[in-house]
Amino acid sequence: MDSFPHSSSLNSNYIPLDEEAALIKAYLTYCRRRLEEMKAEMDGARGQAELKLDSIKLEYDRLYDHIESCASLITLPRRVPDDVLQEIFYQTLPTDRNALLDKDKSEAPLILTRICRQWRQVALTTPRLWSTIHIYFKPRPRTPNDSSTDLLRSDKPAPQNQEELRAIAALQWLKRSGDLPLHISLVAHSNESSYLPVVNPCLSVLIPFSSRWKSFAIEGHSQSFSRIFALGAADLRSMESPILDFHSWTYGNFDHYDLMSSLSDCGLLTPPSLRRLSIPRIVMTCPSNLSVKWKQITHLEFGASSGSRSKGMIMPMCTASEILHVCTGLVSCRIKTAGSALYGSIHPMQLPFLRHLSLEAGEYFFPFTDKLEVPGLQEFDLRGDNGASLRHNIHYKTSLAPLFRPEQGSIQKLVRHCYLGPRS
Repeated sequence: MDSFPHSSSLNSNYIPLDEEAALIKAYLTYCRRRLEEMKAEMDGARGQAELKLDSIKLEYDRLYDHIESCASLITLPRRVPDDVLQEIFYQTLPTDRNALLDKDKSEAPLILTRICRQWRQVALTTPRLWSTIHIYFKPRPRTPNDSSTDLLRSDKPAPQNQEELRAIAALQWLKRSGDLPLHISLVAHSNESSYLPVVNPCLSVLIPFSSRWKSFAIEGHSQSFSRIFALGAADLRSMESPILDFHSWTYGNFDHYDLMSSLSDCGLLTPPSLRRLSIPRIVMTCPSNLSVKWKQITHLEFGASSGSRSKGMIMPMCTASEILHVCTGLVSCRIKTAGSALYGSIHPMQLPFLRHLSLEAGEYFFPFTDKLEVPGLQEFDLRGDNGASLRHNIHYKTSLAPLFRPEQGSIQKLVRHCYLGPRS
């Protein structure tokens, strides 16, 4: 650039002569050629630099991954003792129900077996994780062409195979529970008795473990679980809390009296360790026919499920009082009763330990509450029909009055639930 003969004319308005213009063109040709040469040199150097940079970057990544792998050996989760890890795993179990047997759901404890080899080993050898099990049974499709269910999708086993696989999974599950008491819940929602072949494979697996059942809840068609009724008290010696929630529509094919007859001889109601009893949707007509040790029951639910208003499922007041008359150890009770009753037909009910009472009744239940002696009552839930009319309110006040006598308990919480009828 210093050799340019007209440097003094740069950045000026000077107009070169023809001879000078020719020299300038020759100079520019030389400079442009040199520029291309320099560009080629730069590209070559850049390529070499990039190759060197890539080599350094590759070495960096390898060293970084190596450091991460080495550091993972001393991370806190890897060094957590197995007993602490077991407790952490136990805290991941659902608290509102038993652990779900479903390989497609991301829930504990099954998901804990899919994280790493150590977690799987710890989970599989922790009996507490497998001492509860909840099984939901899907109905079989009505016809082979029923597209409303995914049971026949090509990527899933046939229904019969699914039932066998579920039973095998349940057996493996329970074997991991060691000798711990078991908490089992089975749900089969349907208005058909077709559940019998669906439920049977799992019942065949569960029944051999019946001596360890501590709580056992079944919901659905009573015929689906008829094999359970054949178990005796000796088979269920650990049972403390049975929940038998048979839906009201089941009585069409399985007569109510046949069901009551089956229950009267059922070991679920006669084990020596029985403390809690819930039969929410069945009306007791002759409770004396049941071989229940009523005095040892501390928690009782009869006549209606929580928040339920199943039509036709009403227990007479005299029958309800007959049950409570002998349940002198009750701490909590939920019961549904209604209808008129002669005062003399109501049994006296002395419940010194009762703390919580939930009563679903009609508008007038004075004969029932008047025979209640509950010196320790703290919470009272009343469920009934719409009390908007003056007559309703008078009857409710009259019926509630006995609970506020001086000799009764000091009620700390009173809740009234009113069911609103259809608007005119």
